[in-house]
Amino acid sequence: MSHHHSWGEKWVEVSPTRFNGAYGYIQVNMKGKWEAVVVYNLRNKQRVWEKVRETVGVYRRPREAMMAVENKANELKALKELNFINHSNLVI
Repeated sequence: MSHHHSWGEKWVEVSPTRFNGAYGYIQVNMKGKWEAVVVYNLRNKQRVWEKVRETVGVYRRPREAMMAVENKANELKALKELNFINHSNLVI
């Protein structure tokens, strides 16, 4: 059985409007909503790494945005030609 990690163990508060996590970040957009972004490197057809920044969605609460980033990262882990860009000092 896996060990539960609190969101405080998985996310670092950079400012009141931004949190960095192991797979991306969340930040408040111009409309006051929390935007969830996953950031990773993906190999293209020429076998060169390209940085990809994918907005997962916009949410009312920061915890919802954090969960969206984590869920999207779990979906993307199935891809073999992918490396996550760690936006925090947290271990992936």
